[in-house]
Amino acid sequence: MGFLLCMMTGSEHTTEPLLWCRSSKLSQVVVLRELREGAGRSLAECLPMEFRMVHQCVTGKSDFVEGVRALLIDKTGKPQWDPSSIEQVGQSMALNCLVCNSGTCL
Repeated sequence: MGFLLCMMTGSEHTTEPLLWCRSSKLSQVVVLRELREGAGRSLAECLPMEFRMVHQCVTGKSDFVEGVRALLIDKTGKPQWDPSSIEQVGQSMALNCLVCNSGTCL
């Protein structure tokens, strides 16, 4: 999906595809999976899933901290994503971002 968004041109949202290309590959896969799982669900059904995803991104294995480091601490704007390509992101990695591994999730 990231490749397709990178190839889009002439869109009214010209900066969004460029930002998507530079974003965390793990986050790209997680967002796509979340969109697919949330399709056809109500807002009330989607909000707990969204909360779990955000909770895992902040407290679990994610690139959130790396993005903050690159943008706000070092101010390089060049995060070192791990994994560095979509092909390296396993579905289990994406699933781990959508489930609660602690007792504090909804």
